[in-house]
Amino acid sequence: MEIPVENIFQKGLEAQKADQLDDAIHYYSPALKSDQNHSDANNNMGFIALGLSNYAGALNFFEQALISNPIFEISWIGFIETLIELDQIADSEK
Repeated sequence: MEIPVENIFQKGLEAQKADQLDDAIHYYSPALKSDQNHSDANNNMGFIALGLSNYAGALNFFEQALISNPIFEISWIGFIETLIELDQIADSEK
């Protein structure tokens, strides 16, 4: 029996809130494998990647979150923060 994506996502969210980032990644990854368009999981993975200075990874996750949900404000914020970290703010204006 397959566990629903939302249940896996919730476990990842709980781990992330407890600052157990390895565990959060462990749960978000299969959630995204089941549903690559899961905007919340992509967003949260983006912020984890940003916090770990994995800017290329963060951009990929935020972009996917925004493709799935273009009005997801927090993903736009994360996307722009990542571009600032990369000193590519001009790209955010396109």
